Formats: sequence, C-alpha cells, structure tokens
Amino acid sequence: MKRTVRKGPMRMKGKIWYSILSLLVILALRVLPVHAYSVYLGVDNSFDFSRLSAFEFSVTGMNVDDIASSTIHQSESVTIDGITMNGSIPHPSSPGDEYWEIYKTASSNGVAGYCTNYAALTPLTPGLLMSLEAESPFGITDPLLGSLYDSDGSYPHPYRMVSQEIPQGMLYTYTTNPVPLPSSLILLGLGLTCLAIFRYCALKIRCCMAPNRKRS
Repeated sequence: MKRTVRKGPMRMKGKIWYSILSLLVILALRVLPVHAYSVYLGVDNSFDFSRLSAFEFSVTGMNVDDIASSTIHQSESVTIDGITMNGSIPHPSSPGDEYWEIYKTASSNGVAGYCTNYAALTPLTPGLLMSLEAESPFGITDPLLGSLYDSDGSYPHPYRMVSQEIPQGMLYTYTTNPVPLPSSLILLGLGLTCLAIFRYCALKIRCCMAPNRKRS
C-alpha cells in the first residue's frame, strides 16, 4: 500500500515566500540602473592651483543627461585599477556650503565646475575631480580651464587632457606636461645628428689634406 505524503502548511508557505522573493529580485534588476561603464576625471600636480578656478568639458557618444555624475571630495579616495587616488574637490565646511559648484551644461553637452568663493579661492588639489557612470561607453573631450585672476578668464599656461584605459572605463587627466616625443622620433633625431657630425668631420679632414696634396 502506497503512502500519500501531504504537504504541510509550513512547506507551502516557504515556497510562496521563495517565489515572492525571486519576483522582487527580478523587478529590482529591471528597475535599478546598472552602470557598466565608468569614466573618471582628474587633475595632476603640474598646475598652479592658486590660479585654477574653473573647469569644463564635453561628453561624446551620449547625452549628458543620461549620465550619472558625482564629485569626489578631498576627504574621499577611490581605487582605480589597483591604485588609490584622493579626491580633488575641497570638502564643504558645512552641509550645503559647497566651495565648488558642479553642474551639467546643455549647450556644450558636458559638465562644468567653478569656485563659488570669489573673495578667496578655495583651491583644488591633485587627484580625482569626479566620476561619471552610464550603461554604455562614452568619452569626454574639449577640456577648458578658467582663472578668475587672469584678464581673459582662462588658465594662463598651456594644458591638455590625457586618457588612460581602465577596466570597464576610462581615466582622463588634466595636465600641463608637454606631449612626450615618440621613441622613433628620438632615434631619428640621434641618427641625423650623428650623420651631420660624420659629414662635418669628413669635410674637415678633406680640407686639412688638400694643402698637403698641392705641396707634393
């Protein structure tokens, strides 16, 4: 005779709760944004921070309104590809009292930031300015730096933006360091210099030997 095992009410309740939990997880994954691509923007130690009071850049490959952005304060640190970097934005003295205001710009499809303390600049420090996250790859371009203490409002020294690929994103850095010459150009320059020296020595030897030939 076969015995029929009846499922108890506790076992049925466990299955119901498991189904509800699975449904909630699925809904959360669909509703919550998944940021698969991250871009970090930093500034190195080559700047005169006493004259740097504003920055701006444009976003390429995506509408800036579709990007989640956040500033990185000096009291914070971020580890990127195994390297820990400190924040660059001065930390507010009290909640809501920001020394720097960061906002999205619709005209340039980018992000801009400036020091709100006109009387006395609260300077940046070398490190990360902000992070930007989205679901698909994008980039930043058209770097601009400003200064309240210069007549034309722009940073007085040449600068550029360098990029570095990191896992699942990019790291961009403002710098005033010049573009390094490729090793091939350096070798070409050395080769031309050696050739010029060789030709000069050869001509000098010929000039020295010419009077001796006439005498003989």
